[in-house]
Amino acid sequence: MREVSMSRVTALLTATLLLVAVVSVNVEGVHAGTSENVSGIRVVVSSSSLLWVVKEVGGDLVSVTDIVPPGTDPHTYEPPPSQLVSMLKNADVIFVTGPTHLPVELRIKELAREGAIKAVIVDYEDYVRHGLKILPNPKTGLPNPHGYLFSLTGLCAVARTVSDVLSAIDPAHATYFRARADALVHDLMSELSALRETVPPGLRVGLAGPPLQYVVEELGLNVTFVLLPDVESEPSENDVTALINAVKTHKIDAFLISDMVAAKNPKIVALARGLGVPVILVPIAKLSSTPQAISSALAWELRSLAQPGSSGSNGCLSSSNDNGWELLHEFAVWLATCEAVLILVLVAVLNRYRRVIANATLK
Repeated sequence: MREVSMSRVTALLTATLLLVAVVSVNVEGVHAGTSENVSGIRVVVSSSSLLWVVKEVGGDLVSVTDIVPPGTDPHTYEPPPSQLVSMLKNADVIFVTGPTHLPVELRIKELAREGAIKAVIVDYEDYVRHGLKILPNPKTGLPNPHGYLFSLTGLCAVARTVSDVLSAIDPAHATYFRARADALVHDLMSELSALRETVPPGLRVGLAGPPLQYVVEELGLNVTFVLLPDVESEPSENDVTALINAVKTHKIDAFLISDMVAAKNPKIVALARGLGVPVILVPIAKLSSTPQAISSALAWELRSLAQPGSSGSNGCLSSSNDNGWELLHEFAVWLATCEAVLILVLVAVLNRYRRVIANATLK
């Protein structure tokens, strides 16, 4: 019976992912088919989330390259200097997450000071001027540069920045860029308003690290505990003791950890589940190239906490060692992710056709 269930799960996921792939190809076909300028403004970015925003705002008038290869941890990636210069030398503008959040961004700043690259460099200080609020890291009190691109409000600030920067480079198409940015901001804020209505009020959450802070706080959750000060840290004995105390004193209703941190520190997941606290795995790495889907995936998981029998130490997200519950939870995570991606792709198809008509008029 278990084998039949697993085969059905596999078949469902395969069919869903194939449908997403087919629709995605059609979306790209519509997008590429409207291009009148293949090269356009030459943009380089330092994250796949920035890549998504620039493409959404720039449309057919930009050519975008992500410095960090797919599947690579941006916090450790450092290309050879000659390769980096080659990627940047022809760029008109470079969008980064920092100023010097990532090693590759630190090197970009150094190359700019040395005169090796001439492109305009845009960082989170520019995003702040367009509405981004940099939050203090709850663990250290210092500014938290991690995770604002996973929040819908953060993506809105970046979209406004991208629109202004591209308009300054290509004033003739300023109306085009601003129209696309306005449409994107409207869609993202509408989504955020809808998601806030679905999240159970008053939830107190503990975080494995700071990257989830932005998306969690904008959904209206209370962050009452943070385990690690940054994404590269290992939990110390004091950190483990603090987590145990937070659970025992009922300081947190759920413990959230990103798939990125869970892959590096699987013992954190085991520890939290062993303490009986509901654990939610947030697919940041899997959805980094479609960052607008992260909030939806998290909200879906949070709603399950409000279901009867799903909260506390006996809930389906708790530390139960029963393989059936584990399978159900993993299936739920995958189903939520596939659902979010599918909906977003289908919406993108409609938006592309709508914008094709609008772009033809503007041009």
